[in-house]
Amino acid sequence: MGIRTLVLTNATGAALAREQALGQRYNEVWQHYPDVPGFGVQHRAGDPRAAMAPAVALAALGANFSWLLYGDDDVAFFWPGVLRALQGLDPRDPYFLTDNVYGHYPDSTDQPRMGKLDQPRCVPCTLDTTGLDLEAAHALKTCNCTVPVMTEGFADLLTGERQFKRFPKVTPIYAINGGAGAVFSRGLLQQIRVPQYEKCVLGRGPPFLAKCLGGDCVLTHCLWYQGFGHTDPGFELRHPGILVFDAFRISAAKMNLAFRAALQGQWWGCRPTCQLQLQHAVTLHMGGRGLGDMRKGGFGAAKLLQKAACYATHLTDLEQLASQSLCGLSTEGSDACL
Repeated sequence: MGIRTLVLTNATGAALAREQALGQRYNEVWQHYPDVPGFGVQHRAGDPRAAMAPAVALAALGANFSWLLYGDDDVAFFWPGVLRALQGLDPRDPYFLTDNVYGHYPDSTDQPRMGKLDQPRCVPCTLDTTGLDLEAAHALKTCNCTVPVMTEGFADLLTGERQFKRFPKVTPIYAINGGAGAVFSRGLLQQIRVPQYEKCVLGRGPPFLAKCLGGDCVLTHCLWYQGFGHTDPGFELRHPGILVFDAFRISAAKMNLAFRAALQGQWWGCRPTCQLQLQHAVTLHMGGRGLGDMRKGGFGAAKLLQKAACYATHLTDLEQLASQSLCGLSTEGSDACL
């Protein structure tokens, strides 16, 4: 029996009934949400489903959960990293949590850019920010990441050299990366006004939506339209360049090798950056579009998750081994001891 899961699908009739019957064995709720032919710039009929999933989760799953793990069907979540990222956070606060986004600040362009880590964002009020320059990182420390709070906190984006001309009418990021997933708090989901949100998703929201290239963009802007910005868990601020959402950047092969090195105690095969990625990874984007053989791809994903489960079971012992390996046992020499 798995965790409670909502799957939105375009299946109907007997096909939907089969999925619902099978899903019951694994604690899955399968619901129909229709295609919208010709939707958006890319004309992908299924994009509204991606945007609507968080908004309908409470009605489908009930309200007796604290956090919703959100991702495409090729996103893997890793419990040690999930629990680390959520440690100390209150699910009653409005969290839309991810650190993997498409940026367009400060250029105010309509073209998304990957890897822009300095985008205006919130970080949790519980984050230890000792020694961090939040202003330079465009990070606002708050557990109430709403549009009014961000508008006040980033007032300097409204004028002068750093002006972002469409802020706060438009979110300062282009979109979250849906392939990297996100985590929503119950506190945010309870505040979504579903009828208005759905109208936004279906094209009756802010004009910028007409330029969105995918469901993750629609989701980001319709949540902003409802009054919510995204919160970065803040790990990258102290460890530059290391994200926890899609920690290995769509590379299941690299993550497999890292798990193998860790499980065999061969930490010289997984340098300090790699170790941090393993220990704190919340998700990995498996890259489903690139899989020519879905059966083979599914088998590969299962093997990766099996390694992840084994790693999680022995995590404390492996971290101790990593410390010993880095400080004397590494065949790479003393430069590996950090």
